Amino acid sequence: MSPAMPTRETKATRTRARILDSAAAELVEHGYSGSSLRRIAEGADLQPGSLYFHFETKDELVLEVLRDTIARATKDLRQAIDDLGPQATPGEQLRTAIAAHTRSLHMSGVRGSAVARVAETLPPALRRRYANSATSYTRLWNQLLIAAQSAGDLDSELDVRAVRDLLFSAMNGTLAYRDQASSRIEQATQTLIRLVFRV
Repeated sequence: MSPAMPTRETKATRTRARILDSAAAELVEHGYSGSSLRRIAEGADLQPGSLYFHFETKDELVLEVLRDTIARATKDLRQAIDDLGPQATPGEQLRTAIAAHTRSLHMSGVRGSAVARVAETLPPALRRRYANSATSYTRLWNQLLIAAQSAGDLDSELDVRAVRDLLFSAMNGTLAYRDQASSRIEQATQTLIRLVFRV
């Protein structure tokens, strides 16, 4: 079998990446309501009219920034769990999930910051569309938390949805340390894990 040919990044792919990065930076700086398509186009080194060739509306662009980031986080989380192997306990999987989420959030750079900044401030209709696109990620977390409760690794009386949402808030809160040493982020992550498991 011949070796697979490396995937060549197309101009359209590179342009799309620039647009998403520029849009994420704009969302972090100005939020959803204050973001400007003109500034996003400028940040992506495009004419405003060229932006509409890729995304017809601001909402479609914002939604794609969020979708792309969540898709990457989902992939990273699944990979981290798979790497543990089939013998991993539910508690080990949940600990790994917390570390994987935080790591993916910081590695995604400004896109991760954009999700943390605007996801809960979107107009209701757009927020529902985002929630639908994030279903596989939230479902995976629900499964991890329920398994940890069943195994006795997590208090069975806790509400899974509340735990999940509080974990997301805490993990996303580590973005406050993004300009500090990676050891500071790791320390915050391990502190959260110890709080969850009371160890």
